[in-house]
Formats: sequence, C-alpha cells, structure tokens
Amino acid sequence: MKRSVAVLGLDGMPWSYLKKLFNYGVMPYTKHLVQKSFNAVLEAYPPSTPPSWASIMTGVNPGKHGIFGFFHYDRKSWKQRLYTALDLEHPRVHEMLSMIGQKSIVFNPIPDYPIIPVSNAIIISNLFFTPKPLSTPHDAYKKYFKNEDPQKYTTAISCRILEDYVKVLEIYEEAIDIVLKDEYSLLWINLNIPDIFFHRCPEILHNDHILKGEFKVFGKLDKIVELLRENHDTLILVSDHGFSKYDMLVSVNDILIRHGLAKASSHQQTAEVGDYRIKEHLARVERPKEIKIPPTAYKLIKRLKITPLARWLLNIYKVITGSKVIVQTSKWINIKDSEAFIPDHYAFGVYIKDKAKLPAVMNILKRYSSIITVLNPYEFYEGPLIDRAPDIVVFPNFNAGYTLGGSNIIGSPVTKGKYYGHHPSGILIVSTDYARINLSETITVPNYIVGSLVLWLLNQPLPKTRDRFPVLDRELLNNSPEYNYAPKWKVLVKIYRRVRS
Repeated sequence: MKRSVAVLGLDGMPWSYLKKLFNYGVMPYTKHLVQKSFNAVLEAYPPSTPPSWASIMTGVNPGKHGIFGFFHYDRKSWKQRLYTALDLEHPRVHEMLSMIGQKSIVFNPIPDYPIIPVSNAIIISNLFFTPKPLSTPHDAYKKYFKNEDPQKYTTAISCRILEDYVKVLEIYEEAIDIVLKDEYSLLWINLNIPDIFFHRCPEILHNDHILKGEFKVFGKLDKIVELLRENHDTLILVSDHGFSKYDMLVSVNDILIRHGLAKASSHQQTAEVGDYRIKEHLARVERPKEIKIPPTAYKLIKRLKITPLARWLLNIYKVITGSKVIVQTSKWINIKDSEAFIPDHYAFGVYIKDKAKLPAVMNILKRYSSIITVLNPYEFYEGPLIDRAPDIVVFPNFNAGYTLGGSNIIGSPVTKGKYYGHHPSGILIVSTDYARINLSETITVPNYIVGSLVLWLLNQPLPKTRDRFPVLDRELLNNSPEYNYAPKWKVLVKIYRRVRS
C-alpha cells in the first residue's frame, strides 16, 4: 500500500509557546494530537533558519550540506550574500525521493531560491527569502495559489501581523484542498510562523494572556493541522529552532575590541538579515523608524535603569504615529581594520583574518565561559565543508538568560535588558499510522534526524551520507536500506549552473 507523509514546518516554534496555546484552548485538535504522538525536543545548533532547515530537510549537519548561517562571506572582500540553494551540497528529502521515482509537493523548501527543477516534484516558494513567488513546473503556482502572493499580508511590523497573517493561512488552506486531489508520497509545507510574530510582536512572549490575533491565527492553523492529519498516514510537526526572552545581551565584538582584536566604525559594513532582505527586495516590510545613539549613552540608559521609561515613551510615539521605533547604537564592527569579529547576529561565530591568531583569540574568549561557549568548528561539525564555517563557533549561555549581539557595538561585553531571540530547542511531533515509535517523550534529538525519519516512514532508502543518532538508529532505523543520493545531486546542481549561466 502506498504511504503518504505530510510535514508542517513551523519556523521558530518552542514547546513553551505551543503549550501556552494549548492551555488557553487555542489549538484543541493539535493538543489532542500531541497527546497521542511521539514528541521530542528538536535541538538546533546553530539556531538559525537556513542551516537548521537545511539540516532538517537533508538529514545531515552543516559540515555536509554547507550552509552555516544566513550569510556567506567572501574572505577577501568580506562582502555578504544570502546562502541559496546553489550552496546546498546535499539533496533534501523531496530531491532524494525524485531520484527514486517518488512524487513530492513542497511549499517553501529552505533554501527557497533558486528552485532547482527535479523530476517528480512540484516546488513552490512564496514566503521566506525568494524575491518573488516561484514554482516548478511554471504553471504549478497558478494551480495551487491562483495569483495570490502571501507576502502581501506579512508587511506589518507590529502586532497587526497576527490579524493580517490569517489571510496567509486561508490562502494555504485553499492550496492544500487542491493538493489533496493529487497523487504524491510527500507533502512538505514550511510556514514562517510563529517566528515572524515573535520578531514583530515580542510582547506575546511575556504576556500572561493570549491576544485576539493569536486566537484567530492559531485557530486557523489548528484547522490546517487537522486537514493534514486526516488525509495522510503520517503528520510531522517540526520547528527549526525555538524562541525565548533573555535578560542579557552578549557583545562578542565588544570583547574583541576590549582585547585589541577589533575596532569600531561609524559606518555599518555588514547588514543584519532584516535590513538585508529589505534592501535586496526579498521582503516587503513597513520600514520602522530608527534612532541611533552612541554606545556610551546606550550603556548609561541601561545603567540608570530608565529603559522602561524610554520604552513607554516609544510606545506612545508608536500609538500616535503608527510607526515602530527601533533604538540602536551608532557604532558597528569595523571589519576592514579588525583582526577578529562577528559580522552579524546569526553568524554564531567569529571570523579571523590571520589563522595564526586563532589560538590566541580562542583563549581570550574562553575567559568568558560563564556567558559564552566557544568551540573549534572541526570538533563541532562533521563533514568536508567545515571550511565554510566561522573560525570559532560561539554560542551564548541560552538557558542562563543570555543571547548574542550582532555587528552593533554596545559599549560593554554584557548588557542587561529585555531581549528576544532564537533558542536552540524546537519541537518534533510525529503522529503516524505506520508504527508506534516507542521512545521516551523527554528525549532530545538533533535536527538532522528528521530527513531520515521521513524516508523511513515512507519505506524508502535512507541516505548513505546521513548523520546518525544512536537512539533512533538502534530503535528504528537499524538495518534500513540505504542509497547514495549525494553524487547525483552534485551533478544536477552543476548542470543547472551551466544552463543558468
């Protein structure tokens, strides 16, 4: 009997927020589903959208698929560009299935641009980083989405995004109704929620109640979960990372400046991902007003504990004008004159111009072991592509309330305040008719196990190159057939590059 699996990717969903929705009765069907499913904490290092979704969809870590953050940096010019599908050195699940004649329908694979056509796969990108809605085959977009562009309803930078996003889910629900009339083995849908809500309406993370918009949007999501589960043998809910509020901001660049390894600049030499996407027309967002202040003033405001007053005044301004205000310091890392630096918020690593200085930089950063963890990428990642990674992997002490700063210089290695950002703990929920997955509900699993799990549930060969997780391999995947998908993928990408040029 032919098997069918649906995967619903929820960008940035942590267990804590999902359970809050359950407790307020917002997603009753999903709550009931979870109670009967295999549940796990999905661990994502680095907790950054492109590398984590790539690991989830390929079954391998960044050392094998080649994507380590949002940006690739040219080590000669230090210019940044978004990682794309052309940087991906390992096929994703739908691309592996295409090689063995299995049909897939995929909405928003990550990386989502460009779409590399493969047989037996319908692929559509219209929500994350693509400059415009794309599909292969070309006429597939009109079939499933008519002429709708969901990104039109994601421009708000306030809590209005919750109300607006309901329209996005209505568009996707209609597309799923059409999909269900087709024949396929795998349906994979990635949505950019709740991550987009947390970034633009962070108050939902510290509210003790649920906003009206949350009821609407997650009520609609609950209907989509039901629609997917009732029409597939297996439904997997997965997130690429979690999200949390933090009390401390760690500025590694300030540490490097303090030790003479970096310098500050009044000119921003690299962009954070939000600004980059707007500049490159990869996102349509209502631009907020920005207020830049010197690091000394920023530090003084924090020290005098007048941040709540400042935030109250900015909220009044937002109510009166309808514009959101972002306050940031007026100094950034000077990449040109620095020997070591973190170039952006989600790099999760330090780049070093002279590799001979790596041991010295590592030793300096290890002095701050109470707030950050520093690792050699060759000890942390596995695979032939580790040279793409930062020279030193850096993670803040997430569970002690620390998050990582980016290219902005804040005047101090650590600053107290209210901060919001990614967390490495995401969700994995598997509801299936195929087999009972008898593993502990408290288990923590690496993100790269999902791709192999999907293939196993479809009774298809696992990739020979896959990363292994002892518990899962011993209990489920042991003795499963394998296939070497990676070489075919590399040939396909090479052909696509040649045709494209």
